[in-house]
Amino acid sequence: MLWHKAQGAGGAGGDITGELIEFKFAGQLVTAPQAGDLLVGHVGSYTSAVSTYSPYTQVIRAVSSAWSGSYTESSNIVYKIATGSEGTNIMNIGGGSSVMGVYRFSSPVTSVSVAFSTTQQGFASKTIDTSSYDKPHIVVCTIACHGNPSIAMTNSDYALRGGYSNAAASLRNPDSSLTSAVITMTNTTFNEACSYAVLVPNF
Repeated sequence: MLWHKAQGAGGAGGDITGELIEFKFAGQLVTAPQAGDLLVGHVGSYTSAVSTYSPYTQVIRAVSSAWSGSYTESSNIVYKIATGSEGTNIMNIGGGSSVMGVYRFSSPVTSVSVAFSTTQQGFASKTIDTSSYDKPHIVVCTIACHGNPSIAMTNSDYALRGGYSNAAASLRNPDSSLTSAVITMTNTTFNEACSYAVLVPNF
């Protein structure tokens, strides 16, 4: 298990807490990230081609079967710890449609542990048990779909469709009593490529 008690950090009892600063589909961020912010990226595309996401770290990637000729769906979850020099023009994560969430904690993030990750072909409601993961943690979902679905997640910070990328995330701070995350989607078509992860920031 990872410990998140901070020396001199804010939050009740010295526990490190975080908040969503901004999320954006395409374009530029309104505010430049600060050093130690955690950037969580969702990428959805209609091709199985592998993209390069450097300097982002790829967590997991899902690719669907072909739905028309050689057309497929692919979803990716990536992250980056901000250095403070990125500026606002950081939305071009890779090929496809991108959604970015910027999280800031009461102590700078130094590394990230992937507590859980999995993929799924075709959508069905997904429940992730988070009871054993240290807090704070962020539950992340990216679903790539050719149609126009609507995604929802328990206690989501955002849940939206950005082009081919259906993105949702939920931050759970130390005072959160939530022990699971339920992801649902309506208006689905076919061959959704689903990626899920739980990211635990270290300080």
